[in-house]
Amino acid sequence: MNSSALNRIRRYRLLLVGLVCAALLWVLESAVMVLVFGSGTFVGHLLRPDGHEAWMRGFAMCIVIAFGGYAQVEGDRARRAAQTLHDAEERASVEEALRLSEERFRSIFEESPVAIEAPAFRAREIWLCGSNTTFAPPARAT
Repeated sequence: MNSSALNRIRRYRLLLVGLVCAALLWVLESAVMVLVFGSGTFVGHLLRPDGHEAWMRGFAMCIVIAFGGYAQVEGDRARRAAQTLHDAEERASVEEALRLSEERFRSIFEESPVAIEAPAFRAREIWLCGSNTTFAPPARAT
């Protein structure tokens, strides 16, 4: 099997479990009709059930399949909620790391004993974004 088929099976596994359980229910009902009630053959009840049997089996199968579909939807919703929570936590940790990095850069820039200038380049112009005050002239009193 290729990976896309496996991904589809993983995605709809609870719905598939509901379908398999519904098929097993059909087979077990046929066996019960033959073994417990002693009416007809197993193959006859499996392939050609009476109208009442077919209606009841179909109704039970629909309930089992619907439950599998509901479980699949709720499982997907819970997985998405967990992923959203994980993404929010990851974003918060990345923002914190960025804030700490900016603080380290700012403290190195401002407290350095060596003159540092931070130029910014735009097109063909260069202008000063900032510089530390290591070699700045003292402010004059007026």
